[in-house]
Amino acid sequence: ICGGNTGAGPHATNTSRIVFSTSVLTAATDSDLAQAEANTMGVSDLSTYGYVNGSGGTPEVISQRMTFSSEVFAMNTDSDLTVPSESGIPLNDASTYGYFVGGYTGDFGNQIDRLTFSSSTTAATTETIDDTLQQCPGLNDGIGTYGYSHGGYDGGTTLEAQRMTFSTGAMGHN
Repeated sequence: ICGGNTGAGPHATNTSRIVFSTSVLTAATDSDLAQAEANTMGVSDLSTYGYVNGSGGTPEVISQRMTFSSEVFAMNTDSDLTVPSESGIPLNDASTYGYFVGGYTGDFGNQIDRLTFSSSTTAATTETIDDTLQQCPGLNDGIGTYGYSHGGYDGGTTLEAQRMTFSTGAMGHN
């Protein structure tokens, strides 16, 4: 769990770690973000790296990568977003790709960026989402077939669920 909006002051760099076997959440002081972030989107390859893309208060492209074995974050320009964004939907197929979907880009975005885990590089896809949205949780089915978004915000409307088919990278209403 990385960064966050502190309300009145600068954004946070702190991280916390949850031990899944015990459900205990603790501060991870040795793995703070390299740069303060809020409104982050995070994905991981589930074994080597975790990626956090977010913003320092306005839409940005920056990416930070944590190496799980050392729990150290570093800036990673290869995995930067292609469009400055914040508060989008993070999805991943658990082995090959991570996706950063929509978000706030100065307006509500409908872009989909795909992160290739093997090379730690991000590129825009030709796919877009049906509804422009932000602040929407992303859920993965755990077997690498589908990712889902539920609800979200597009300036005033609560949105329907959308489903991404990982094999095609396409996302639409479910």
